[in-house]
Amino acid sequence: MGEVYAGFDERLDRPVALKRIWSGREEDATARKRFQREARAVARIHHPAIVQVYDWVESGDGDWIVMELVEGWPLRQLLHDGPLAPGRAARLARDILVGLAVAHAGGIVHRDLKAENVMVAADSSPGKVEQAKILDFGLARRIDPGSETRLSTDDGLVGTLSAMSPEQVRGGEIGPRSDLFALGSLLYEMMTGVTPFRGDSAAEILQRICAWDPPPAHSVIPAVPEALSAFISHLLEKDPRKRPPSAEDALAELDEILKRLPAGETIAGGLTGNAFRTAVEPPIVPEIAGRRGRLEWLGWRAAAAVAVLGVLAALGVWLWPPPRTLYVAVPETTVAAPGDAAQDLVLAASAVRTALLQGLLGFQHVAALEPSRDEGTAGDPVALARVLAADEVLTSRLECGNRTCRLVLRRLRGADGRLLWTTGFTVDTGSLLEMGLAVVEHLHAAYPDVRLRSGVPDLEVRAEDYEAYLRLKGRFDNREQGFSTDDLLTGLERLERTSPRFLDLPLYAAAALVKRFEVTRSRADLERAAQEVERARSTAPDDPRVLAQMATVARVAGRLDDAEAALERLRRLDPGNAQCLQQKALLLERRGKRQEALALMREVVRQLPSAGAHFDLGSMLYRHGDVTAARGEMEAGLALAPDLYKGLSALAQLELASGDPKRAAELYETLVSRSPEYAELTNLGTAYLLAGQYADAALRFRKALERSPGSPSALLNLADAELLAGRHKEASALYRQVLEQIDHDPQPEKLLTVRAQALAHLNRAPEAVAAVQEALRLDPESPFKAYEASLVFALVGDHSSALWNAQRALDRGFDLRWFAFPWFDPVRAQLAEAARRSRRNPS
Repeated sequence: MGEVYAGFDERLDRPVALKRIWSGREEDATARKRFQREARAVARIHHPAIVQVYDWVESGDGDWIVMELVEGWPLRQLLHDGPLAPGRAARLARDILVGLAVAHAGGIVHRDLKAENVMVAADSSPGKVEQAKILDFGLARRIDPGSETRLSTDDGLVGTLSAMSPEQVRGGEIGPRSDLFALGSLLYEMMTGVTPFRGDSAAEILQRICAWDPPPAHSVIPAVPEALSAFISHLLEKDPRKRPPSAEDALAELDEILKRLPAGETIAGGLTGNAFRTAVEPPIVPEIAGRRGRLEWLGWRAAAAVAVLGVLAALGVWLWPPPRTLYVAVPETTVAAPGDAAQDLVLAASAVRTALLQGLLGFQHVAALEPSRDEGTAGDPVALARVLAADEVLTSRLECGNRTCRLVLRRLRGADGRLLWTTGFTVDTGSLLEMGLAVVEHLHAAYPDVRLRSGVPDLEVRAEDYEAYLRLKGRFDNREQGFSTDDLLTGLERLERTSPRFLDLPLYAAAALVKRFEVTRSRADLERAAQEVERARSTAPDDPRVLAQMATVARVAGRLDDAEAALERLRRLDPGNAQCLQQKALLLERRGKRQEALALMREVVRQLPSAGAHFDLGSMLYRHGDVTAARGEMEAGLALAPDLYKGLSALAQLELASGDPKRAAELYETLVSRSPEYAELTNLGTAYLLAGQYADAALRFRKALERSPGSPSALLNLADAELLAGRHKEASALYRQVLEQIDHDPQPEKLLTVRAQALAHLNRAPEAVAAVQEALRLDPESPFKAYEASLVFALVGDHSSALWNAQRALDRGFDLRWFAFPWFDPVRAQLAEAARRSRRNPS
């Protein structure tokens, strides 16, 4: 219903929150009406449990409510880590009840009480550290105080499904007791970590609200006191007359319960975090067998629920929790064959795995996880599921004799490896396409209750082209010596002429081009990747792979609105998939919304706590300067997968930035031996540079340049190594090359500090300072930008600015060894003191 900004009231000298809706569009008339109603309703109420409204302002760019600025956390954010301790939850519920009582006394019913509309703020009152505050009265209605008079329904059925009472769903009378039902739903979630009326569709959720009694909270979480559990059930009575008569009565009932809780549980905030979590969820299907009267009653209310869905959709309130995604790991197909025959079946094994991944893609609310070889955990499905946070593992095994092969498929539960389904059938490995189609058919039998996804095309490819594609993919994935990205693209382009509707061809080409762009920085690669994605989109516009690749290419190319649009379409197709959230987090980071990006990446880890997700979050924290938190996430990832290449690389980066450069060099030597790619070679050279081994550094930087000819960063690194080794003429020529390459880069704003360093080394001080100041303006909190700014200011002789930025870099985790280069000599003594201050006052 609006945007909210933090602001400052200069007239009254106080911080405020400013909530705005857009104006000037006909479709905003209803929202504006609700917005005005919210301001008028809340302005009449003055209580610490309700966010205070100060003013209403109309302006050319929208209407504004000026309100109290609450420093704290949304309750929804606290619930991301699981259920709250019972005492903490009860105390927050008490605050909410007090606020409801005040609102009801003022003739206001909230109608949309949920975790998103409650803030938990710090409170300086003696003996208390938290205060729940109700906000967002945009759906509130006036009532006669103390009555159950039906509210106006001039704008139809509105609200969030999880916050609706049965009478609200049915379009009946809505009064203060409706808010109590919503509080019961919220308190149930606070105590158990799950909403009481979960379902896979809106109709199912509405049906449960009207007709299904959730299991008592203490049966889901035994630590919930039975008295509190009974209180929640009282609030959740279907008949409003059976709920507490008023918020004041409910408050009195809760206060009596709080008096009887153990002493440690009665102190609000005594448990600063969520005390426990649970994997127990209420059953999905309500038990109604043998209850004829209940069945009949359920039927007409289910019809009523279905009837209101169109109203809900029209009002844009499809806000129920998305269906849960089933994550299925698909390891490499194993082969059992006599003698050397197994080597001849490598392509057949690849065809089986490709078909399994393709088949899972066609299922709704199922996500296939494709582990890398170092995530494979040597054939242990339980260990693999732990590394990937997979719910299930789908294994495949080719058992071949002298003439025939039998394929065995097994569906295993990730938690304990329990067999859920298996089948075996004879396959013809001489026809890989036919074998793949047979695999997909058998896969449908493995998941009989899962619905098929629309928009995913069948394998429309010639048999010979399918086999040729698998060969190309195998050579490229295995980094076959002498087989380049150009070789791959040429082969894929040739196959596209004869199998133009085979979606894997343009998608794989686009992925390879994006990967090469990260090294070459060639705009031509991005433009060609966009063309490949567009070709795929014209074939299957609603295929999730197409939308995901569209979002990636657009984000990397800087077309952020296009990336946003693709991700929104993907979210609608796959609403519960954490992989989509990860893409969104990267987009937010690219937009400069760092805190939002981190919050979303943490949500990814909560939903899919895989080793890779921990590493991705750790890398983002590292990019934003929180080295301590980054190390914690990477250690969590390495605990799951100690030999994972991605994890070792992340740890090496940490050692390089804030640890031991010699240890970093050892890690990077290991990584380079496994994959001598540009990034690893560059970081290895940097580690040697920090260790004072300039010749070794220059050798690695030259190898990196071979991988990425013309890369400005690689040229700058080599120039620094040459300068430190005393080859000044060679270094100057390289610094000039840096500037030439940046002038042709498609994203020069990402290379501002590289440009500034080259300019400073070439004695072009004013230009260097201007470039580094712009870099600091764009990313003022980055420790890396602070370090590079310190280096530039030291080079141009601005020692005070060099020291100020050095202090910021040190405070954010940079090690003093990064300042060992000779251009920091004029401020060496002051840097040592800055490092001591940083250790005394860590950020």
